[in-house]
Amino acid sequence: FSASAQVKQEPKAVPLPETTPVKPGTVRKNSIGMELVWVPPGDFMMGSTEAEVRAALLDCRRHRSYSCGDQWGANETPRRKITFAEGFWIGRFEVTQGEWQSVMGDNPSYFRDCGARCPVESISWEDVRSFLTRLNAQDKQFEYQLPSEAEWEYAARAGTTTTFAFGNELDPAKANFQGTQDLDFSTTPWKTLPVVGKTVAVGSFAPNAWGLCDMHGNVWEWVRDIYNPGYAGLPTDGKPNLTAGDPAYRVVRGGAWDIEVALYARSAHRVRWKSGFRMNNTGFRLVASAR
Repeated sequence: FSASAQVKQEPKAVPLPETTPVKPGTVRKNSIGMELVWVPPGDFMMGSTEAEVRAALLDCRRHRSYSCGDQWGANETPRRKITFAEGFWIGRFEVTQGEWQSVMGDNPSYFRDCGARCPVESISWEDVRSFLTRLNAQDKQFEYQLPSEAEWEYAARAGTTTTFAFGNELDPAKANFQGTQDLDFSTTPWKTLPVVGKTVAVGSFAPNAWGLCDMHGNVWEWVRDIYNPGYAGLPTDGKPNLTAGDPAYRVVRGGAWDIEVALYARSAHRVRWKSGFRMNNTGFRLVASAR
């Protein structure tokens, strides 16, 4: 499978400027070749309104998906304003198998035959901590961390307020996910669209407005936050939630190659997984600050 027809011209990596960059989408390569994109300071409305939750629930039931209980989507509320006083660097792509190999010396991925440019997967939240320790010890340009939920959603939306960064519909021509062929989610007939059934190389699909790829689909992405079943009382400055909830459970975002319908890849959608889980549909990307 190749989705190269959907890929826009890639921005060129440039040297790190002397001062903080102000243009969204500025790209910098680190010591292992990982591309980092500059996300500007600003604010956005995180989560979903009650009306959006109801619409998502109806969509879930309309597509005969599992786990469509009355509380489905309620963890995306209350919707609230998040303000970033400063911008940040974030991985243009999910961390790849090749990048993991260069830092850790192994490759735990189930889809190793996919290649070095495919996202690393089958790694737990705890495994990511080990990767961060090694990368931070060897790289002198940046300090790395998992993104907070707020950083992740802000970057995924890239200034949009729609369901996805590409509008209110998503199909397998725009992201890698497992469309069930008897469902009619979008205006494009499912039977004319390829279903891959595995991960694909990062950057196989067009980026969002800030130059980030695969924020929807391919692999779920670990974030730093402890899972809390709602946003009430959580930080509004973009920082992660590190106190409320059970620390054994962390959040994953973005959907994956095996989700049955696109609604699980919505910008606002969030899922609770145990930090020790290793699945072949789960990877991560990083945020960074200049040292």
